[in-house]
Amino acid sequence: MPYPSENGRSEEVLSWTKLAERALNLFESRFLPAIERIAAALEQNSGKPQESNEVAEERRLTIQTLQKKIQAAREANDPTGVLELRADLELVRRGENLDEFDRSLAQWLISAIHRRIKTGRIAVEVVILAGRVAEQFATTKDGASLKASLPTLRRSVGLCSRCEEPYRGVEDACPKCLGPRLVPSAPTIDDLPKDDPAQVMTDIPPPFHEFD
Repeated sequence: MPYPSENGRSEEVLSWTKLAERALNLFESRFLPAIERIAAALEQNSGKPQESNEVAEERRLTIQTLQKKIQAAREANDPTGVLELRADLELVRRGENLDEFDRSLAQWLISAIHRRIKTGRIAVEVVILAGRVAEQFATTKDGASLKASLPTLRRSVGLCSRCEEPYRGVEDACPKCLGPRLVPSAPTIDDLPKDDPAQVMTDIPPPFHEFD
C-alpha cells in the first residue's frame, strides 16, 4: 500500500483541524450554555429541596389517615393489619423519627402475641407473626426481647429455629441451615498403637489376685 505524499498528509491534517474547530464552536454555542445553566441550578438548590405546599398537605393527610387506620386495627385486635399499615406509614414518613411511635406499637403487638400464646396451644401463625414483629421492631427493647425468644417458639410448633421452615428433627435447626457436616472416618490399621505386642500383654493386669 503506497504511503501518502507530504502534500496529502498536510491536506488531511488541515481537514481534521477544520473539523475540530467546527466541533469546538458547536460545543461552545449550544452545549456550554446548557451546562452552565444546569450547574447554576444545582448550586442554587444544593440544600435539601423543599416540598411544595400541595405535596406537604397531601403527605400530612396521608399520615393522618394511616394513623387512624392503625388505631382502628388495634381496636379490632388485628396485629397483621397493624403491621401492614405501619409499613405503609414508614414509607410516607421516611427520614422522620418513629422511635416513640414504634415503642408504643411494639408493646401493643407483643401484648397481643402473648395473649394468643396464653390461650393454649401455640399456633404456627402466631409464631410467624412474632417473627414479623421482631423483624420490624428490632431496634426497640421489646422487639429485641421477642427476637431472642423466637428460636424456642419456632421449635415448639415444629419449625426450624432459623428459617421458619417446617422441621421436626432433634437438632436445633434444619439440615439446610446447619449445612454439611464432616463425618469422622473409621480408624485404620495405621491409626492403632505401634507398641510391642509382648510389652502390651505384660502391662495387662491379671484377671484375679493370687492368695497364699
